[in-house]
Amino acid sequence: GGKLLGFSVPPVTERDRILVPMRFLFKKLGAQVSWDPEKLGATAEVNGQTVTFFIDQLTAWTGGEPAEMDVPARLIQDKTMVPLRFLSESLGYTVTWDEETRTASVSL
Repeated sequence: GGKLLGFSVPPVTERDRILVPMRFLFKKLGAQVSWDPEKLGATAEVNGQTVTFFIDQLTAWTGGEPAEMDVPARLIQDKTMVPLRFLSESLGYTVTWDEETRTASVSL
């Protein structure tokens, strides 16, 4: 929606991938987010699309099918940090990167 978002835990870069706090971002995008504390797994669902992943594992589940990520989700300062592009695109969003301003944009 053209809004600039700030995070309580700043995004981190791991192997050229941006990890962002999952709950904050995906709630802003209208997704339902749930957490499984026993399996250290999180699920985001929006517009009929579902993505589930587990902390420190490269395999995520999109629409019930396994999919490999470049970097795993991480727990950082008690926040679930997820690869922005992988999770956003899995939920039907488009991610663009502006190298000059080092800004990522997420849109439908």
